[in-house]
Amino acid sequence: MKTNSIILISNPCSEQFSTFEQTTAGGFSNLCEKEVIDFRHIPDKALLDYLQSKKENSCGILNHLDYILL
Repeated sequence: MKTNSIILISNPCSEQFSTFEQTTAGGFSNLCEKEVIDFRHIPDKALLDYLQSKKENSCGILNHLDYILL
């Protein structure tokens, strides 16, 4: 049986991704001193695999908030 996953963003970042210094994975926020991963163009499975493999919080940009992953 296939399970759906939901990504909830309780405290979205107010910084503008377009102002970040570009990196191979997305951009770097000088304010937060963190890399922000660009998840907008990767398949749902790759996004889930990435998030499930991380032990710490991740910063990223997504196309949708409260998006149901199939």
